[in-house]
Amino acid sequence: GVGASPGTYFLKVINRAQGHQLAGVTSGEGAFSSPAATIGTGQVRINFENDPSKDFTVDIDTANNSLTGLKEAINRANGGVQASIINAGSASSPSYQLILTSKETGEISQFTVDADPTIAVDFSSIVQRGTDAEIQFGGGGDGSSPIIIKKNTNTINDLIPGVTLNIINQAPDKTIKLDVVRGT
Repeated sequence: GVGASPGTYFLKVINRAQGHQLAGVTSGEGAFSSPAATIGTGQVRINFENDPSKDFTVDIDTANNSLTGLKEAINRANGGVQASIINAGSASSPSYQLILTSKETGEISQFTVDADPTIAVDFSSIVQRGTDAEIQFGGGGDGSSPIIIKKNTNTINDLIPGVTLNIINQAPDKTIKLDVVRGT
């Protein structure tokens, strides 16, 4: 990029940034037999552990008291979470679950769901924990002290001036050699 400082850098991608994801299952038998399954009425609160300013609440009443109604209410709220319904079972023995996925990645994306006891959905199952990208800067080796950098996104443009890194896969055992040369 423009203004990039020429040099050779050695990096390892220890971890990719990923978004937080929870599953909503029935409070009793585990999964719902239909997306239209009745879930009860009350409030469902989404709480961001590391950024309470993003918290939001949806109201479930008799007009939207189904798994689909909850999904649509969460998506209409346009908060930091996207809701979808998956069938983790088969066509003959369906097993529907509400999947809540943070729109952002990184530890900042971690959230919990607190529903009124009148809502028959259990949100305690973490499908995927929101984690930061973690990069080792420097090759390591005898007596060296590589720098560990954590970012909440997989597009990193503030580590090496003028260079944007896009993390595709983690590969903690692979050292990447990055040559930055001056363009003419």
